[in-house]
Amino acid sequence: MRIYRRTFLVYLLIVLFLVTGVLAVLSYTVRSVGLNAFSSEANSSFMLLEQQLTHVSSSIDALFVRLYSTTALREDFFHFFNSSPSEYVAYHLDNPSRAESYLDECGSLVAETDYCISHILHYGEGQIADTEYSREGYSRWRSLSEREAEELCRDHLTISKDVDTAGSVTFVIEPTGLIYDYYCAGGEVAASVTIGGTTSVVGDTGWQQEVDWESLAQSGPRQPGIRREPEGLLFSVRSSSLFGYTLVSAAPWGDYMSLPLRAALLIGLAVAAGLVLITLLYARKFSSDSGFIQSILDSMSRAESSDFVPVDPGSRRDEYAAIAQHLNSLYEHLQALIEQRYVLTISQQRAEIQRLSAQLNPHFLYNTLESMRLRALREGDAPMAEATGGLGSLYRSIVKTPPVITIGEELEIARKYLDLMSFLQGDSFVYHLDVPSESFDIPTPKIWMQPIVENFFKHDFQSTDDIKVVVISGELTPGPDGVGPASGRCLSLEFFSNLGHIEPDKLAELNRAFSSSAADGEDSGGIGLTSVWYRLRLFYGGRMSMEMSNNAPTGVSLHIRISEEASESDVPASDS
Repeated sequence: MRIYRRTFLVYLLIVLFLVTGVLAVLSYTVRSVGLNAFSSEANSSFMLLEQQLTHVSSSIDALFVRLYSTTALREDFFHFFNSSPSEYVAYHLDNPSRAESYLDECGSLVAETDYCISHILHYGEGQIADTEYSREGYSRWRSLSEREAEELCRDHLTISKDVDTAGSVTFVIEPTGLIYDYYCAGGEVAASVTIGGTTSVVGDTGWQQEVDWESLAQSGPRQPGIRREPEGLLFSVRSSSLFGYTLVSAAPWGDYMSLPLRAALLIGLAVAAGLVLITLLYARKFSSDSGFIQSILDSMSRAESSDFVPVDPGSRRDEYAAIAQHLNSLYEHLQALIEQRYVLTISQQRAEIQRLSAQLNPHFLYNTLESMRLRALREGDAPMAEATGGLGSLYRSIVKTPPVITIGEELEIARKYLDLMSFLQGDSFVYHLDVPSESFDIPTPKIWMQPIVENFFKHDFQSTDDIKVVVISGELTPGPDGVGPASGRCLSLEFFSNLGHIEPDKLAELNRAFSSSAADGEDSGGIGLTSVWYRLRLFYGGRMSMEMSNNAPTGVSLHIRISEEASESDVPASDS
């Protein structure tokens, strides 16, 4: 519609700016969340490494405290420090009772520090003794030259302790095992440690060969960032002020960005779905307005030929609905003027004809039937007299009974009709009534059982000479409390015929019409079953159900269930 074209274009521009802003915010959020997750892990691993190295330093200090505080251990230490390996072994063989051993203390220290101490160098007078430890718990004892000792200490962390005037002890720490455990054991993360200008790379990833670890280490400490070479690399640089090493950790971009990226994708899809839904709602609104305006124009065109079709505003409460309501009011006024001049005149003529027809005295019919019954009795035709009397009694019950009667009175009307059918059908028809007398006081609308029975003769008993049977049976059950005769009783009635059959499609259609969800409305003035259902539904409401079924091998049954309300105040008044 041209009226909404500019509004819709403005809306599309707003949506475009909104989508651009959401994408920018999500992109920044994904980058921040990924970097924060990587930074948190890198900081945590670095702190664990620092704590472990601090623990190693504290354990070394504790060892020397024990050396100086325990006489036997101190003597064993000096024997070890100032002796060759063979002399130290001979010393222990000559003193088997000595419980304190410096080498045992060193082994315990290495195990306590998770085998990150790889060498213990003893610088004595004229010799350097090296005790080497592996991560599997093995050790060996050898002598080193000064050059070998210098090369060993150059690429490792060292902690040195002076021993009075005898020399010094240097503990060589290998941090790569700790770095692997803290950084690289759980995924695609790799790391490098730089000690004394030498860089060692730790990790089992294939991409680590493409990283320039030395340039990253030389760049100095910095917050986590993203490097393009190799593509999408997260890195973090940390330097230890306590132990003098630089640590670089790196990981692929996808390991930390995939989760926030998926979350951002879901949010983006949700926003997109919301915008699409809003757009569809707006489009539906515009289309609805267009259709409604077109219906107004069509109605006005038809009004030109005196065909006043009102416009249904439905649930609309806008200005278009106000226009439709004013237009409908105008139609009603015009229609009233036409009816006042033409239709009202015709209606008055019809009313006059009906009034004249209604002046026939119904007693004329009753008196005629009674005269026919008396003449049949005088001539000795008792069956004809009985049938004539029954017909008069039936019409008198139909005309003179109030709108609301009891089940017993309704059964009596049905019995009179069945007696007339017995007279007409002769020996080919029998009927049976089996309804408990305790249910006769239940109120009900009049004349609904007779149309049901009449349907059997109309549809099931036509063009056949077979024996015809109609049974009306009933069962009365007490309410849930079971106290008193009228405490929520339930009456089940069955109307049975032994002939006839209803096709499954027609049967399903009838039962759908009898359901509570069927559209309320009486059929076209006949005596059909839907008319019976409609009248009972109006009277009993939801306390009534009705169902049709076929008998085996032949015949039709109609089941009606009526529930009474426990309170007498709920019984409908007789003039309703």
